[in-house]
This record gives sequence, C-alpha cells and structure tokens, in this order.
Amino acid sequence: MRPFSIFLLAGLFGLLHCTREPATADSRSELTLPAVTFTPDHRYLAADGGAELLIGVDAYEERFPSVAFAQLIERLQANGGNYLRINPLYLDSAEVVQSLATVISRGMVVDTASVAPLASVSRSVVGFNRKLLAGEGRVAYGNFSQAALNGLRAVRTVERHLPLSTVEARDDILGGDNPTGATAAADAAGNFLIYIPSEGQVTINLPDSSRQPRRRVTVVGHLGTQRSEILRPPYSKALTLLSNEAKGGWMIIERLVD
Repeated sequence: MRPFSIFLLAGLFGLLHCTREPATADSRSELTLPAVTFTPDHRYLAADGGAELLIGVDAYEERFPSVAFAQLIERLQANGGNYLRINPLYLDSAEVVQSLATVISRGMVVDTASVAPLASVSRSVVGFNRKLLAGEGRVAYGNFSQAALNGLRAVRTVERHLPLSTVEARDDILGGDNPTGATAAADAAGNFLIYIPSEGQVTINLPDSSRQPRRRVTVVGHLGTQRSEILRPPYSKALTLLSNEAKGGWMIIERLVD
C-alpha cells in the first residue's frame, strides 16, 4: 500500500516529553465547555446524525509548553479526534484557551474531570481498535504520539464506509486459523469489518445465501490510506484476506446493491 505521511509543525513532536508546567496568567481565562449527551446505553456520543464515536487523547497527566500544546490540539482534530482530556491548569494559558475554543466550535469534546473521564484509555493502537470493535464507543489514547494520530485517522477512514456505532462483534465469521489475532464485526445489513493487528492472513467465512451479492473489499492501512476491489459472484464463501501492513490495518467487506 502506498504510504502516506502527515507533515507536523517543525519541532512539534520533539516537545512531546517536555515536563515544563503550562504557562500561567494572572487570571484564569474563561472557557465554556458545552454539555455532552450520550446515547441511552452510554456507549456513544449522541449527535444530530445519530450515535457517533468519541475518540481522541487523554492528556491529563502530560505537560507541554502552552504554544506546543495549542498546536497539538489542532492536529488532534485534523486527524479525526473529537475528544481531549486535559488538566485544568492549561486553562490559564491564553494560547491553549483560544485553540480549545476553536476546536470546541467544530465539535471537540473537552474533558477536565480529575476522575471518571468520559472515555476509557488505551495505551496501544491494537488495544484501542479492539475496544472499538468490542462495542466501546468512547476510547482515548493515553498520550499524544504519531501512532495515536495515525490510528485516529485510520478509524475515521473506516467510518466513511461503515460507521463503527452500527456494528457488533462477530468473531464467529473468522476461520479457525487466525495467526494475526484478527477481530471482526458486522452490521445488520450484512457488511463486515475486520481488524488485523499485524502482517499476515485471515480467513473470513461469509454467511451469504445462495444468491451472492457483489461486494466491495476495502483495505485501510494504519496511516489511513485505502484501496478497494470489487468482488463479483461466483466466489467462495471462505475468503482468505492478506494484509502486508506490519503495523496492522482494517478490511471492510461491503454488500453492494445491484
């Protein structure tokens, strides 16, 4: 798959492990945090268009210079994140407050709670994606990193084809030989989503009826790049899918309407 890179502001991620406290001001800047509404089962964010994922970064324990942090906030949203947990100390920075106000106006949920955050934390891309396929719709990476931003962008690419709030775990469609530790999900319309955490192959057993539909198979890499092929009948119900992504990727099998 053709690699894709995002260009970060010069020196931005060289500051990721800086331990300086946020800059403070004589008086705390005012910032209004909108109320957040969840679906009745509390699994997803409730939005005008229905249930949505709440995904992003829990940066409560991290410390950055204010200007660098303001830039990271904007990069988070640009890569598909709509959740950010921060220490309220950052609200003493005019630069951070200005960036927060901008991203909040575009739909970002900002969480300043010291306990009981709005999203569960995952420390790895694999753990993050497995939580999503298990039906957890409120998940955050435990720190800012390039891998986290890439992972968020890949999930949003997947959602252009199949919203994760519409799928349920369906590991029963996976073949017995599953060396990559792949996990699967499906929606009610017969579309399937498989996450493969490493390079390798996985067998999918499609529960198609005797009248096979055309299907589109889309591969989404860990950077959010994608490519698709059309699967036309007749084809075997047992499909062996190969991923050459060492850092893992997604496969979407969509049922096409004739």
